[in-house]
Amino acid sequence: MLNRTLPPPIQNIATVDLQQVKKATAGKTDTYYINAGTQPVIKLEFLFPYGGNYYEAKPGISMLCLQLLKEGTAKYNSKQVADTLAQYGAFLDINPSFDVPSISLLCLNKHIESLLPLVHDILTAPSFPEDELETLKRIQIQNLKTQNKKNSVIASKTFRNALFGDKHPYGKVITESDILNVSSQDLKGFFKSNLSNFEILVSGAVEPYLDHIVKTFSSMPVTTEISKNSQFTLDYKAQQINDNKENSSQTSIRIGKPIISKSHPDYSKLLITNHILGGYFGSRLMKNIREDKGYTYGIYSSLVNFQYDSYLVIGADIIKESLEDTLTQIKKEISKLQQEPISTSELDAVKNHLIGSFQSGISTPFSLMSKFKNIHLHDLDYSFYTNYITTIQSIDPYTILNTANDYLSFEDMTAVTVG
Repeated sequence: MLNRTLPPPIQNIATVDLQQVKKATAGKTDTYYINAGTQPVIKLEFLFPYGGNYYEAKPGISMLCLQLLKEGTAKYNSKQVADTLAQYGAFLDINPSFDVPSISLLCLNKHIESLLPLVHDILTAPSFPEDELETLKRIQIQNLKTQNKKNSVIASKTFRNALFGDKHPYGKVITESDILNVSSQDLKGFFKSNLSNFEILVSGAVEPYLDHIVKTFSSMPVTTEISKNSQFTLDYKAQQINDNKENSSQTSIRIGKPIISKSHPDYSKLLITNHILGGYFGSRLMKNIREDKGYTYGIYSSLVNFQYDSYLVIGADIIKESLEDTLTQIKKEISKLQQEPISTSELDAVKNHLIGSFQSGISTPFSLMSKFKNIHLHDLDYSFYTNYITTIQSIDPYTILNTANDYLSFEDMTAVTVG
């Protein structure tokens, strides 16, 4: 009889089978697709390689331009766009980004041919109506006011600004005046120069609709490509920024610094080391500051990857009175990683969690496409994942210790506290 008081034995995973994306090109538009899954659904995602904040001449243009694409075209007004999507039970999501924003369409695959004319019009002939622009500005300004009342939002914006500075797109903090300063002419110009180039990601039950999708966007006009070389330099210096709010019972903290990119040979080692520090619920920061001290509901450490820069950030909302000890405990946990080799049992638990998380993240066609997007946006290939799994399986305690010493120096980190 099965003894249910004992956990099942841990199975070591030798390899991870990752279904790869294929490519179809027609005209100047590249389409990447994966035909998988048992449900009759399909997802189209349109990536704009030059459409993010990084490439805008004035703050706010990219975000407003993307949002207005679905608010009126040459053939459809905003109501007709919304009604057509609702008629077919489809969802159209706008995903702003510092680097490569996107628009996603999710629908039953049997409706894709009926929806393609609408999507084509949105991507090729937006009208940018003045009344819709003014309405959108009011909404965004109200959202900005609401967000800027939250300590966590202020801390994140201040931290990013401290890392990159006001003149860098990654560091710029958008203001109400920035939004008010954007005109419809700005949007039309940005659309023509930056959003007419796009790539298509298609995932789900793609067959037999792929050919029609590819042909729909095969005659896109040729536009001048923008250089993807970094236009901005990073001049980083560690800072301590404290924004004390007398009436606040909680303090938001953000600690970190610029870090190596995904293409660096040590990236997988750093990702694993960061996971031990604060990358999951069983991490050392979580056990210390949440479980043992009770200072917070949660604390995390993560690597944020833009196209041209990356950074490490440790973040939490904590009891205000515990601020000094929380900072001390964070420094203590980093020092421990740098001075004491991790135990075999803890490292095995981390390895199993990482491999299990990776496996659960490739269980649907949409997640498989997400894995492709993750490497595609950084000019990497599937060997990134092969190396990642290999590194997880082979990494040892002293490699973790050395990686912590190479990249996690607390003295180089910027600390921001708000509240």
